[in-house]
Amino acid sequence: MARMKSHFQEAFGGEIAAAVFATGLDCPVSLNGRMKAMHELSTSANFEDMRATFKRVMGLTKEHTSTNIAGVSWVDPTEEVLANKFSEIHADVQQFIKEQQFSEALSCLSSIKEPIDALFDAVMVMDEDITIRKNRLSLLRTIADAFRQFADFTILST
Repeated sequence: MARMKSHFQEAFGGEIAAAVFATGLDCPVSLNGRMKAMHELSTSANFEDMRATFKRVMGLTKEHTSTNIAGVSWVDPTEEVLANKFSEIHADVQQFIKEQQFSEALSCLSSIKEPIDALFDAVMVMDEDITIRKNRLSLLRTIADAFRQFADFTILST
């Protein structure tokens, strides 16, 4: 495992390797595919913005474990747009992962950046109303868990 970590750190850089290893996976093929996908993403023009958004999602939901959003009545339209967009892409993302098409999966998942940003612009996630707060955190935790299949974005600084 130490040799594999060293190899991936050399090939993809320490931060990307650490972020991907934080998934807890230990299959070399799966890790390599995820490392390549993360490396591709990190070289894209809008990576810094994506990293900041996904890091914020993961940070907000670190202590929140529920992903139950079934039957939730959303308060703001941006909540529903994000929930619907995630619902639309989630099956595709899982299929891409199953087929070990990690770049495609991460690209598909990254398409929800704009609805996430719109939510952050429109509402206060940590609303005073506990039910609203829990619903928003559950939605974001669902998204964070999908990203955690690739990497822990809170580890990435650049």
